[in-house]
Amino acid sequence: MQIEMEIGATVESWKLGTDDALDIWLRSCPWRSGELSQLRTVRLASLQEAHRIAMEIRRLVYAADEGVYAPRVSVAGPLEVAGMSGLLTACIFGSDRNLDHFSLKRLFLDRMGQSPQVLLLIETKCNSDALLEEVQSFVEEINREDSVYPLVALILSQGIQLLQRPDCFNTVPTMPIGRVLNPSIPDLSALWGRYLHSRAAWECGGDMHLAYIYGVAWNEIRPFDDDAVEESCSRLAARRWSEITHARHKEFEQYFADVHVTSPRGREKEWSLGLIEDGLLWQPPDQCQLMPTVWAVRATASARVGNGRLQRAALVNSILVSEALAWCFQLEAMERARYDDDSELTECADAHEHFRSFVSRKTYSVAPMYPKKYPLQLSLKDFEPFGWFCNRLGMEKRAVLRKRLLSLRNSLCHGHFVGWGTIYDLVTIHAQMT
Repeated sequence: MQIEMEIGATVESWKLGTDDALDIWLRSCPWRSGELSQLRTVRLASLQEAHRIAMEIRRLVYAADEGVYAPRVSVAGPLEVAGMSGLLTACIFGSDRNLDHFSLKRLFLDRMGQSPQVLLLIETKCNSDALLEEVQSFVEEINREDSVYPLVALILSQGIQLLQRPDCFNTVPTMPIGRVLNPSIPDLSALWGRYLHSRAAWECGGDMHLAYIYGVAWNEIRPFDDDAVEESCSRLAARRWSEITHARHKEFEQYFADVHVTSPRGREKEWSLGLIEDGLLWQPPDQCQLMPTVWAVRATASARVGNGRLQRAALVNSILVSEALAWCFQLEAMERARYDDDSELTECADAHEHFRSFVSRKTYSVAPMYPKKYPLQLSLKDFEPFGWFCNRLGMEKRAVLRKRLLSLRNSLCHGHFVGWGTIYDLVTIHAQMT
């Protein structure tokens, strides 16, 4: 599922969640005639965006149905009146009504004789197990009655506990679709806009509502002023930190104290649930474990929290790093292909040693990385470091460009921060090398 996001002056599509489970489920049209009624839950990063996401789900329902079963999609909440009856009657009448349980059930059974009913219920009380149990029980009662069409209910909530349910769709994190580095981007202004989207998503740990706040603040920033972006990030992080309880502050500090301690399997998730709930920890896309959210690291930068290694790693946008490194590797390969000569490597002892280890397939060499049926024959020069390659070609006119590329690639590999300066340098190098 995608949502249009405006960051600064640029609008881009963002994807909700790391998989397409919700989209696939909607495209299966679970409201078809003869299907059983069912309940699903949707976990959100922030309830402030619940109505917007509900509207997108409604659009997807109509798009998937294509007018075949003509479901009625109703949205209710957030309401001050708690409980299932208030939400269900609000779906029908626009406001909550005082109906007894039998009348409520008859009301829905009558409507289900005319068309499928798809209910999008926005729950304001996080981790409200009572509402989930009530709606689940109601759906099961409906299934014991005769009806032409099913009742499909989705509860949208912020509760982290929802992830423990097998019927939960997770929309967190929300991240921009597409790459920042793209040769088809026409100018630097467009590139800057995509860069800001990537920065906002990473700074906010994929929290769409918090990213929107950042995007509004960045409307005042001049293009290419990365220092102003950094200052804004620090101010916004401090503001967000002030909304976090003192107890959570202590838990966050304790997280850094305990992170190097090996915990029993499963215990880590138990003590980190509250930190995830408040957005202090998140799991970036395609990464294997939880990390501190960037805004939380910025907010605590003045205090000593741990040894600083994890904080510095959290600030590095791994999505931008992977894009930049891919460009570096490709440019390096093109340079080697275009400007290499037939001279022998007489001075690079490391290349000779690594090549011999590879040929003899020693376990500590790179040989295990290559399948035995690898189609190309590696030579000695494939083990020559790019720095030696640059030195061997001497100080001809492209030497400065190669050195800049080498320095940039090494910085990325060693985990240094990726900002606009990195993106601009790489784009400049690419333009001059190709």
